[in-house]
This record gives sequence, C-alpha cells and structure tokens, in this order.
Amino acid sequence: MKTIRILIMLAFPLFAAAQKPVDFVYPFTGTDHMGHTFPGATVPFGMVQLSPDTDTIPYSTGQGYNKDVYAYCAGYQYNDQTICGFSHTHFSGTGHSDLGDFLLMPITGKLLLNTGTRSNPASGYRSRFSHDREQASPGYYAVKLDDYGILAELTATERVGFHRYTYDQAGETNLILDMSAGIYNYPGKNTWQFIRVENDTLITGYRQTRGWARTRTLYFAMVLSKPIQRYGFENPEEIIYRGFYRKFNEKENFPEMAGKEITAWFRFSMAAGEALMVKFALSPVSTEGALNNLRAETPGFDFDKIRNQARETWNRELSRIEVKGSEEVKKNFYTSLYHAFLSPTLYMDADSNYRGLDQNNHRAEGFTNYSTFSLWDTYRALHPLLTIVQQKRTSDMVNSMLAHRRQSVHGILPIWSHHANENWCMIGYHAVPVIADAFLKGIGGFDAAEALEAMDASATYTMYDGIGDYMKYGYAPADKTSNSASKTLEYAYDDWCIARMAEKSGNRGLAGIYNRRARSFERIFDESAGFMRPRLSDGSWQTDFDPLKTEGQGFIEGNAWNYSLYVPHDPAWLIEHAGGNDRFTAHLDTLFTMQLDEKHIAESEDIDKRGIIGNYVHGNEPSHHVPYLYSYAGVPWKTQQRVHQIMDKLYDATPGGLPGNDDCGQMSAWYIFSALGFYPVCPGSNEYVLGSPSVEEAKLNLENGKTFVIRAHNLSRENIFVKRVLLNGLPYNKLYIRHEDLMKGGELVFEMSNRPLKKPVVMEFLPGKNE
Repeated sequence: MKTIRILIMLAFPLFAAAQKPVDFVYPFTGTDHMGHTFPGATVPFGMVQLSPDTDTIPYSTGQGYNKDVYAYCAGYQYNDQTICGFSHTHFSGTGHSDLGDFLLMPITGKLLLNTGTRSNPASGYRSRFSHDREQASPGYYAVKLDDYGILAELTATERVGFHRYTYDQAGETNLILDMSAGIYNYPGKNTWQFIRVENDTLITGYRQTRGWARTRTLYFAMVLSKPIQRYGFENPEEIIYRGFYRKFNEKENFPEMAGKEITAWFRFSMAAGEALMVKFALSPVSTEGALNNLRAETPGFDFDKIRNQARETWNRELSRIEVKGSEEVKKNFYTSLYHAFLSPTLYMDADSNYRGLDQNNHRAEGFTNYSTFSLWDTYRALHPLLTIVQQKRTSDMVNSMLAHRRQSVHGILPIWSHHANENWCMIGYHAVPVIADAFLKGIGGFDAAEALEAMDASATYTMYDGIGDYMKYGYAPADKTSNSASKTLEYAYDDWCIARMAEKSGNRGLAGIYNRRARSFERIFDESAGFMRPRLSDGSWQTDFDPLKTEGQGFIEGNAWNYSLYVPHDPAWLIEHAGGNDRFTAHLDTLFTMQLDEKHIAESEDIDKRGIIGNYVHGNEPSHHVPYLYSYAGVPWKTQQRVHQIMDKLYDATPGGLPGNDDCGQMSAWYIFSALGFYPVCPGSNEYVLGSPSVEEAKLNLENGKTFVIRAHNLSRENIFVKRVLLNGLPYNKLYIRHEDLMKGGELVFEMSNRPLKKPVVMEFLPGKNE
C-alpha cells in the first residue's frame, strides 16, 4: 500500500529544471464523462493500447441503442469504482467505438467467469479499486486490485502489452482471458474466437468481430513467466453440431478452444510477493506474426526495462516541442501533445506485413502502415500539427491512405478507417485536405500523381453520401441526403483543396473544375436569414428552420450559428455577406455571448455545458477555427481574447479537463496550436493565423535539423494581448505566418500587453484565398 501511494505522489512532483516533458503529462485528463480518453499504457502511435476497462456496458442487448454505452468509448470512466480487467486495444477520444480486445484479469479465490456488475462486484471477476492506489504516466499504468490483493502494472511496446501482477498473499490464482469482452459490445458481435495452448507458457489465438469495423480479425500470442498448472474455458453458446470433438473433455486441459463466447482461465500457485508476468503481442496478420512481434520487441521478462524504454520513447517524442511556462500551462500542453501522439496508430507487424482493406495480407514497401483515421476530426488541426513535427509519419500516413484506396472495392480514399476496415463514419472526403496539405507543404515520399487521381476519384464517387446529387445540383439537397448543409460546406472546402493540389501539379483543367465546385457553399446561404441553410432539390429552403437546433436542420454536430462560419477557404466572402467587418465582428460577439438553452444542448449526446461558451460550441470540431475569424475582420485582439478564454476555461489537467471528446487528438491539437500562438484555419493554404500564445517559450525541433523558437515577452494571465510581433528580429505586420517560415527555422517573438491594440488592422493577404 505504501509503495503505490509513494508512486502516486511522484506522478506530479515539485517541478524543477531537471524535469522532462514526460513528467508533465497527466493521462487521466479526459477520462471523466466527455473526453473519452484512456489512462493505460501505450507508446506514441502504438498498435497496443493496454488499459483498464471499468465496466462492460453493451451497445445493445437486442432492444436498440443503450445510451449508457456512450461514456465507455475508451473503456474507462474515472468515477467508476471497479475494474473488469485490462484489454489491449482502445480508441482515444472517439464518440463511437469498438475494440477492447483480449481482456485479461488476475483473480484469487473462487473461479468466476463473468464480469459481475458494478452494484454487485463479487458476483463476477471484477475488482474494486481506489484512485489512492492507482497511477498513470506515459507508457505505464498501475492499480491495486483491492478484492484480490494484487498490484497490477502495465507497460507496452509498439505491438506488445506487458503485464506484471504482484500478489500480496500466497495461494492459488487464476488468470482470466475473456475473448468476448469488448467495447460497444452487443449479442452476436463476436463472430469467432480461437485459442491454442501451445505449451505451458505460450498461448496463441485470434478473434473476429462485427462491430464498427464490420470484418475485423486480430491475432495474439501470450507468453507467461510461470508455467500453467491447469487451464480450461467456458462457452455458454448453444452448439448444435460438435462433430467428433465430442471424444474429448474440451472444458479443461484441452489445448484448443473455439467458439463465439469463450472465457478461458489459466491456473497458477503464487508465493506472497511473487510476480506473474504476461507478454501479450498483437498482429493483424497471424499468430506467427504476433509471436515474431513479441520476440522482436520484448525478449526476456524485464518489465522495468520495457517500462523505462516506453518512458524514454515518450520523452523523445514529446521533446519535439520544448516549452517553458507556468506549471499549469506545461501540464496542459504536454498532456495535449501526449494525446495528439496516440493516433493514428501503427497497423503492421515488425516484418512490415499487415491486413489490408481487401482482407488480404500485404507488405508495406517503403512506408509504415497506419490505421485509425478519424479524418472528419483530425484534418482540421491534428494532421497540420503532424506536418510540422512528424513529417516522416505524415508521409507514411499518406501512403497508408493511398494503399487503402488501392485495396478498396470502391476505389476511394478512407473516410474513417480502422483495423483494415472502412467504417464510413461522419461526412466529407477529408483524406483530401490531409494529402493536399502535406503535398503543398513539400512533404514527399508518396506518388503525387496517384494521390491527385485518388482525390478526384473520392470526390466523384456518386454513390457515396449525396456526392452524385451534390455534383448534379451544385449543392447537397436536403430532400436527397441527410446533413445536407454540412455536406455542402465540407465538400466545398475539400474541393478547394483538390484545386490547390491540381494547380500546383500543373493540372489546370482539374483545378478549374474544383475551383468552381469550391463555391458550392454560396448556394446554401440564405441572405434573408443570414445563415447557411438546407435547401431542397427544387431550390426552395427547408421550412421550420431553427438556427440553434442541430437535429433535423441539415447539420451534423453543430447548429447553423456555428456551421455557417465554416468557409475556411474564403472568410472574406463571409465578412462581405455579413455586411462588412463591423457587422461580422458583432455576429461573432453574439455567438460567444448569447445563451444556448438546455433544450438545444440536450439534443446532442456528444456535448455538454463544459464545452460551450455562449452558443460557441468548442466541444465539437466544426467551430474550432471560429475564434480566429476575428482577425480576418481586422480585430485580432478579439481573437487573442477568445483564444485565451477557451484555453483557460475549457482545458485543464484533470479527469474532467477536456471540453468534449478528444477525437483522436483533434481537441488536443487545437490547444497545442493555440498555446504556441497560431492556428491552421485553412489547411492547404500553408498559413497559420496568429493568435496569442500561452507558453512563455516554445522550441520546435524540426526533422530537417532546424529549430523554430517562439517567445512571448511579458506574458502573464493579464497580459494576453499582442502589442507587436517580430520575425527573426524584424517587425512583422502580417496576421499569419507561413509554413515555409517555420521550416526555415528562426524566431517568432510576441510582445505582450494587458491592453488590446484596438486600431483596425488590414491583413495584407487573406489566408485561404486563392493566390
């Protein structure tokens, strides 16, 4: 007990000069209710996310959608008091879910093969726990399982989860392997499970599921530090045909297990203070691939060595940006950077083999294959962040998207993909801005001609999500497709990105086509209402229009007040049609100060009051660029004010410290950019609109060997307004900075003041406009 409490005290010691970026990360941030993050052990962009699951709420029990499951998108809720076990795959911050593969739980006493309930934990194998005896840091998680007197510790490599279970008392113990447990489970989700006991320390197997990913197979190899004494399994499904396996007692000490609802157990005798160690490797290809991954990444049973390697890997990656500032700011910044480096995830074996979208095995030639592309969220800020500090990985991710397209029977780029599956979630064809942004920033290593052709194919796939009607009518009609206004706005921006890449590639004809399509947003602007509005195929407006409402209004995860500002490639048009700078500024002011009533908040499960300022919804992504629009209207001081209001009010390093789902790093990427003092309003423009930093100093350690330093002189909680900007020692009068300026290395200085500079400012070039 005392040991673990000392560890917890050291999770945030007094901050000193010797501290490293890894010491400022608080992995529990966002684990309470809305953030949907997990606190477990993983490494940057790793394939394994080994983390505790605190309940087994099903997606459905056959009676429709169970709303309680939403809180468990990452498997863990901070306010829960029991742990069901430790599974090896988790999403970070999503608003829908899957995974939770291969749940392990060590127990003592009576053998129980169901999870039990939160109201009666003793009815199953789950255990009570306390946050006083729980700890998390990058690459490491520990908790005392109070009902069993077991200290559970977790660490990980890219493809291997490493468990260490230390027992308070001597006696018989069982290790549960629940093959049916999972996140967003429902009856029938597990389509097949298979286990082989290869010898008394090696177990292999796989499971197939039909969930968010419709056809998903994941393999494992588990190696134990101590020989198994006995083992067995239960499978409650009714099996009509058993064949000649009836010759055997399959329930105990039989080395094969197959079915759809397997819970296996492995028995050991443990001495007091003895540790059972488990190495659990994953593979998308085969059990042989999993075993090879295990041998490559975790030879031997030195848990502390792997834990230290994970910590150093995290520190190396987090040190790509070195910041100075208050303790609070550094906690927020490095926790955000930690979350930003969790996704996309590695999806291939150590020998470069992986399962493709066509469900065949492929070899990644010349690139690392990634999965978990939450593109509707991450194209906005996460991927632009990676183009600065993770350029090699950005190239690999583009190649992964192109491989996805080659393997797709639809012939298009990913929409929202994970684990060799397209799950079709959300709207848009947002692989397009990710690829265009990388290409226009000079990131190579992929076939640009193939990429442009893939972008065009994705934007003209008429059977997908209203694209055919969008091309026919020049907008997505509300009587032909759902979320029509949001689709029109997002398709138009994606089309603008294709035009920019086509133009840069010398394909003027294609650029012309997509420049015209990029104006589609104009067709859904209702001058009389002052908002973007869903339009029917006959040209009339949808009736019963409520600009505060989301559901049934042609928008997704945002209302007309927020979504009408989504024209990142032409904010000047928005300002003109609002009646000029002053009226546009007043409109933004109203957005931030009006009240969104309880009725409208309650309609959306993915936002709550914490993520809202007035009617500005930061808890969902469509509004993330909005605070920076003030600068386009000549009042950058209001951008500076709003950005600090959001950073100070909506982010903190606590379990409830995120304003909404982290969405695979997008919510965190917004904070990172804003803390540095600029933001990519329009990815594909190569420009970042200046804001107001919250860090005193930041050093970007770039992959080209150069450094770019940001300094905020005289910054304080009151001094949030920018008095003057210097770039490389010279006065800088633009309200944006180009990506090329960052990559050259240099210094950007913000001179801060407590008084806003209110004189009107004219931007000498409007970022996002076609040059």
